[in-house]
Amino acid sequence: MSVLRGVSNLLGVLYVTAWCVSFYPPLLLNYRLQSTEGLSVDFIFLNMLGYICLVSSMCLMLFNSEVRTLYYEQHGYEPLLTKIDLVYSVHGILLTSVSISQLFCWGFKSRPIVLKRMTKVIITVVILSIFAMYSSIGTSRIHSLKDSTSEEKFTLLSLALSLSYMKIIMSLIKYFPQLLHNHKRKSVLGFSMLTIFLDCTGGTLSIAQLFLDGYIATGRLSWDMMISNGGKLWLSFVTLFFDGCFIYQWLKFEKWAYKEHEKISA
Repeated sequence: MSVLRGVSNLLGVLYVTAWCVSFYPPLLLNYRLQSTEGLSVDFIFLNMLGYICLVSSMCLMLFNSEVRTLYYEQHGYEPLLTKIDLVYSVHGILLTSVSISQLFCWGFKSRPIVLKRMTKVIITVVILSIFAMYSSIGTSRIHSLKDSTSEEKFTLLSLALSLSYMKIIMSLIKYFPQLLHNHKRKSVLGFSMLTIFLDCTGGTLSIAQLFLDGYIATGRLSWDMMISNGGKLWLSFVTLFFDGCFIYQWLKFEKWAYKEHEKISA
């Protein structure tokens, strides 16, 4: 098992490295072009909200003893998360903050910085939902104190899991503005495809590590265990699916641009 644990740690380092490095090509490309035209504003802000949810969930799962105890009581093993996962998530917040700063503070070519109405609604709903969940925890605890026989209906573990699923929902939603932005421009110019290939690498390695950690924890491969760690699993699957969509756009628009260039040259 020590060998498998070493392989798992290596997979963790590699996937985090791939995903962390994937943040830099867009920043460098924006700087080289002196423009953020290739990025969807809605994509950037939804991405930030998703990472805030993910970091909050991981902190609870990794460092809150109540959450870890409740999780163990329900599943018979502790959350299959490591501090390396948290490092990636915190790094995501920091680098997304830099992306947001490029929209406003770097003196690039001016462009309208306006969030779509639907994006504003989504952000508002998510923030209000988080406040509602915190209120539910307080209400549930007050009720359990008054009636010692009753159990808390909404716990910190419920909050941690809900936050991880919010990140998945944000990932599902955030890519659509960028896909539509590329489609509208009929181009991926200014949108770094190196980021997408690094994303694919990181997503594949993340799933591999999760399966291996599950085997180490129980001695068998269990789909139920994968589902119980759905935050990490589905985040990787969602990433891979949309990376495939971006690669399709890249191939399609590059082919179209090549044909247009041939027409002009002729």
